[in-house]
Amino acid sequence: MSQTAYSADQGLALPGMVADGGPSQTVSAIASGALAAGNGVSFSAASSAAGVTDICKAPAAGTDVTNAAKFLGIAIYNAGREPHTSAAEYADESVVSILRKGRIWVEVEDAVAVGGGVFCRHVAAGAEVLGAFRSDADGSDASQVAHAVFLTAASASGLALVELA
Repeated sequence: MSQTAYSADQGLALPGMVADGGPSQTVSAIASGALAAGNGVSFSAASSAAGVTDICKAPAAGTDVTNAAKFLGIAIYNAGREPHTSAAEYADESVVSILRKGRIWVEVEDAVAVGGGVFCRHVAAGAEVLGAFRSDADGSDASQVAHAVFLTAASASGLALVELA
């Protein structure tokens, strides 16, 4: 069956989409819990049932974001992967591609400005999501990623370009 309709207004990007082919650094790790593309991920000291030790998880403490050895980067969108759920692209114990350095699109919780600091959520309540990005600490629920900056402005729930240095 052929496609008979399509949108004339395609979106700019998707959360977790790498922005360009410029200098970048990626790593892979095994997910501890479901993870969404475009969200921050941190190193987990736990090992999987199979004894695998390269484990990543959603940030759950301020040090998961502020400690450069713990914050791994941002989960990359993979167009070839069947989404696990509507909210998480990576299922528990699946291989996650993570951008450590480079430019990547993320969905933001609040309005962000060009050149603004990038904060990653490590405490979530209600509809908030661990690993989501925003412009401030939201009390003490998010911490600043030391080596990241917003390259574009965006309104709440919009897409912003983040550069990880």
